Amino acid sequence: MKDRIKAIRRAAGMTQAEFASHINVGQQSVTAYENGLRTPSNAVIASICYAFNVSEDWLRTGEGEMKRQLDRNEQISKFVGDVLTDVPGAFRKRFVSMLSSMTPEEWALLEQMAKRLIDEKEE
Repeated sequence: MKDRIKAIRRAAGMTQAEFASHINVGQQSVTAYENGLRTPSNAVIASICYAFNVSEDWLRTGEGEMKRQLDRNEQISKFVGDVLTDVPGAFRKRFVSMLSSMTPEEWALLEQMAKRLIDEKEE
């Protein structure tokens, strides 16, 4: 498991400290996991899988694919969770906040404009 944890962290382009903050453990814990000195708890494994969209079977056994395919609702849920952890004032947070306050009429207009944009691209 130690090599798979390191592979996840490296694929994410994170330092051990950054990775640790995403799974709510200390950097020393990540170092211990990657060196095989400690085995992460079930809760930490679940955090890794959620935060990095990793298959739990792959993380535990190395079998199957590393990345887990998310269904549409899971994609949306993960996106919203990521937006909520953005820094205050981040563009994604402001944009989602604006979308959340739109009226049904504004949504209909936005849909109409998006369809127009698609039609223009096809021409």
